[in-house]
Amino acid sequence: MKKVGRNEPCPCGSGKKYKRCCLREREGKSLPERGSPITDDKSFEVDFDKGDYSLINEYEKLKNTDEKLEYVRNILMQDNELPTDFALDMFSSLSDSLGSDGRHSQAVETFKMFYEKKRETYLDAFDFFDRMLLCHYIHLNDISGIEAILERFDTEPDEHIDNYVEVLTALECYGHIDLALSSYRRNWKKIVSSENIMGWAIDDFIDKLYILTFFEYLFIDTTSLKSKDAIFRQLLEYGEIKDQEEAVKEYQRTLDILSGKEQLKWHAEDFPPHNTGFKNLNYLTLDFIRWFKDKYGIHMLGLAENYRKEASNYLYFLNRGKKSRSIFRFSHEKLDEFLTRFFRFPSFDKYHGVIALEGVKEFFTFFDEYGLVKNDLVKEVEHSYRRLGKEIERLLGISAWRYSWREFQKKAEKNKM
Repeated sequence: MKKVGRNEPCPCGSGKKYKRCCLREREGKSLPERGSPITDDKSFEVDFDKGDYSLINEYEKLKNTDEKLEYVRNILMQDNELPTDFALDMFSSLSDSLGSDGRHSQAVETFKMFYEKKRETYLDAFDFFDRMLLCHYIHLNDISGIEAILERFDTEPDEHIDNYVEVLTALECYGHIDLALSSYRRNWKKIVSSENIMGWAIDDFIDKLYILTFFEYLFIDTTSLKSKDAIFRQLLEYGEIKDQEEAVKEYQRTLDILSGKEQLKWHAEDFPPHNTGFKNLNYLTLDFIRWFKDKYGIHMLGLAENYRKEASNYLYFLNRGKKSRSIFRFSHEKLDEFLTRFFRFPSFDKYHGVIALEGVKEFFTFFDEYGLVKNDLVKEVEHSYRRLGKEIERLLGISAWRYSWREFQKKAEKNKM
């Protein structure tokens, strides 16, 4: 885990912001009183060295986006040092205010001003600031801006693995598989050799590299002269494969399912809640990706893969230690419990929470069309989706625009017509 931002939920579970809770106790300080309102003259100075929190306190009073924008830009023009935690607080709020208003160009301009005027502060936590900035670049379709962010992560991706993976996930969900895949390929060796990353996280990174490579070969770079054998050799290089012959068979079957060459015929009984059932689920969910692509378009492949991952995790969570005929069950309470993990701490897991909720709904729609579940169960899932969706929308607040990949991609496709 990386450093907790002052404006993120406190890890103690109190529901308060970290700066309002355990951070103050850790620093041995009581929360300072709010300062007096700022005068109309914006050329004020704040002595950060004395621990004056009036800067943040006054900023938090501002409700109007234009006031926030002017306030932050004035601070950036000052000569004194801007502490990183203060900057994280302000830019997180400003980024969401501008993003929710669709003012992405102004957001980018302000981040660039921050980088130019307070570069040391920006680079001290560039992974957090770049994660905020990325979605603005995506909405502007600014490819050069996105590439600049990825280049900064290239230096030490393992040192910033949490935010790096979130950046890649956002790119996948918003349809930029090519940019994400290029970054995975540049950095996979650094990730697998790192001592800073848990083994399961390395496995997840390599698994994503595998599936995106399949997508590229089958659906994206269809004019490539690369042979299938060359692709398989490339995949074998990514992992420490003991039985390469068996691995190649798995690669071939994955390609056959994704391309529709292998038409799977399953029954609910083929998915008992143990290893056999979950192994079969993996093959079935590859067919889900093909179904999702055919239904919504190739540009949705990255989102389909993330749906597959998180919705599968929900089914594992739901069926742990259960004795039933099939894993195709549903529980609103268990889905609520599953999603709660993402919306408590840390805040960047909200991405996975939104993906999980949407993915579960799509999963059961697919299962229904496949004849694996009854229609009444699908209706239960849809009802749960609406209930939990409203609660998640409330929790996200003005940051909801960051998770609007479905709406964004629909508009992008209409503009191409």
